[in-house]
Amino acid sequence: VSRRRGQGQTERRLAGVGLITLCHRAERSHNLRWSGRIGGVVLPEPLDQLRTLLRRYEDLRGRLGFPGDFGERAFRGWLVLDVLQPCFGWPSERIVFGEIYDLLLLTRVRQPAVTIETKIPKHRPSTADIADFEGRLHHYGTLQYAFFTDGYLWRRLELAAPDGRQIVLAADEASLENATKLTALLQPLLAERY
Repeated sequence: VSRRRGQGQTERRLAGVGLITLCHRAERSHNLRWSGRIGGVVLPEPLDQLRTLLRRYEDLRGRLGFPGDFGERAFRGWLVLDVLQPCFGWPSERIVFGEIYDLLLLTRVRQPAVTIETKIPKHRPSTADIADFEGRLHHYGTLQYAFFTDGYLWRRLELAAPDGRQIVLAADEASLENATKLTALLQPLLAERY
């Protein structure tokens, strides 16, 4: 349920989370900027954090050259440390790093709920990259969302396994350039939902 509270605030009630208040204000670019609250705790702005880590990545890529796949691993680590933990509330004991699944985000009872596939920033995935990622999602019938990102472009799949076989219910994508759409796309990353 969503409702406008006035003066740039929207309230949303999420199952298992309670009331979340999203506050937004216009920036000079006329994009909307969002921040959230869970309970009385103000969450840092995830898109600001994401922009900061991407600037850091570009700066260090220029200085260090990031041989091999180090660039993707650096991005993935910073995504967890700078965005998922402080902005979306993921505790480290509910985050698993891996190869087949770059990141698995676990429920309170330690079941995979969300996966995030990371790529080197500004690397546009091929159709084969996306098909390979989607082909791995069947391993966990508990996955509710799957994200594929290079930091600038985010693709989200909403998943379900009604008969034990994972299916895609909906797919959407948004870029960092469209703050309002990307903020909405990332809402399922709130740890309190799981």
